Amino acid sequence: MQGFQDILPGVSGEFLRPFFPKMPNYSSFMKQIKRQAKTFHFIGRTRRSKGTFCIDSTPLPVCKNVRHRSHKIFKNMAKWAHSSVSTTFGLKLHLVLNARRKFVKFSLKPGNLHDVSCAEEVLAGCTGTVIGDSGYVPTALRDSLAKKGIRLIAKHRQNMAPNSREEKRFLKKRSIVETMIGKFKSFFGETLSRFRSPQSAYSAICAAIIAFNLGPLF
Repeated sequence: MQGFQDILPGVSGEFLRPFFPKMPNYSSFMKQIKRQAKTFHFIGRTRRSKGTFCIDSTPLPVCKNVRHRSHKIFKNMAKWAHSSVSTTFGLKLHLVLNARRKFVKFSLKPGNLHDVSCAEEVLAGCTGTVIGDSGYVPTALRDSLAKKGIRLIAKHRQNMAPNSREEKRFLKKRSIVETMIGKFKSFFGETLSRFRSPQSAYSAICAAIIAFNLGPLF
């Protein structure tokens, strides 16, 4: 996201303060964000959606791996998240992207929960076709979602039969969700280390998703 420093070189927060005379300080602002958690959650999640979606998850570390023993803020929530890229200590954000490249569903879970165990919850209220990676390939999940009106298309693993031509055509769209998650994390941040309570962290995530969906620059 382009900041004021990039748009107007030399412009500082003190210069902009007269234009926002009632702007609260950082502590007051975080308290207000925390109080509006339920409102942000309601606005950020679309209750019912129909169409084609992409589902994926991304880890949100709460601290550096070497400091996981002394971490206290997310003590009962943060777990080790293992992926093909890295291993992090923290939470995992599950996201559902629609055809308009907007996040319509999201869920914040401990890092050790597999994507399959959270898929049904995060897809609640959706109907149509959902595209996922090889982590969503189990047949039990596909059958369970089919009963709810959701067709799941996932990339097959190497030891499985290849996807059909139609499925391959859908899977070409899956990279969109990875691109949008990358843009979201560059806007929101890569970690949760700056937050001092789980409530403020979740409120900030909800607010960031709303801003991301509304902002034309993202």
